[in-house]
Amino acid sequence: MIRIGMVGLGNISGFHRAGIRAHADRAALSVVCCRSREHGEAVAREAGCAYIPDYREVFGQCDAVMLLTPHHLHYPMARDALAAGVKHLFIEKPVTNTLAECDDLIARAESAGASVTVGYVLRFVPVVQQMKAILDSGRLGAPVAGLCRTEHGFTPEEFKALLTWAAKTEHLGGGVLFSHGCHYVDVMLWMLGDVTEATCVRNHTLLRNVMEGEDSAFMNLRFAGGAIGSYFATWAVRYRELSIDLRVYCLDGQVIFQQFEDASTALTLIDKTGRQALQPAVPAGDIGRRSIAAILEAYGAAGA
Repeated sequence: MIRIGMVGLGNISGFHRAGIRAHADRAALSVVCCRSREHGEAVAREAGCAYIPDYREVFGQCDAVMLLTPHHLHYPMARDALAAGVKHLFIEKPVTNTLAECDDLIARAESAGASVTVGYVLRFVPVVQQMKAILDSGRLGAPVAGLCRTEHGFTPEEFKALLTWAAKTEHLGGGVLFSHGCHYVDVMLWMLGDVTEATCVRNHTLLRNVMEGEDSAFMNLRFAGGAIGSYFATWAVRYRELSIDLRVYCLDGQVIFQQFEDASTALTLIDKTGRQALQPAVPAGDIGRRSIAAILEAYGAAGA
């Protein structure tokens, strides 16, 4: 049984606690830590684990540590964890707020022989994995371009209530592109390879009075393999029907991943045979009725 220590009990921690419960045969939450004793003790009672107010005392009481704190705390806490001998460390994205801090953590982890994982969870969403498998199969030919759009929205009041620490760029690390958009930049890198050139434009609109960083941004990318890409991220959309639209265009077709406002997801392919709904819309995180192998087999038969 893997004993997990959790530092930080904000909004994202609920998803991680649910994930640990889903693997109760292999892992258990052994200790939690946050600044609010009242909240920490309440979570500890619910989870049946210990509460510790000082994060440094967590390190010796578990096999693996999860750092789910505001961005500017990732580096100092991870540095302390590695110095204390933690060998299995999970850090929520972004790993640090600066490149220098990230490079330093990599060096420290390698020196200590520690395993450090960053929370880029979209690579593990079944529908996204299916999209990646289709691209890697080569059936659509070489990638030409990637296009991603993520639409999310907060009112200023919601932003202040949900992200009380995120108003200043020194805490958040930037704006929507750095804080939230890094998930989708990571997926585009996974799909299309290393980036050789990137440019960005951004603005402040709906949230300009409650955060220093941008609330909308466009990024254009050139990939080493020859493909190009564009990504639009916003926290300033009040009304929408979808939250994620990711398309990869190839020489012989395109594949599209979408997540809708109700959190359902869909995977669609367009090629010489027409438009195919490879993955019926299913709740986020579910694989649906068809496995990756089944989808590839069906597409192979249709594309033969």
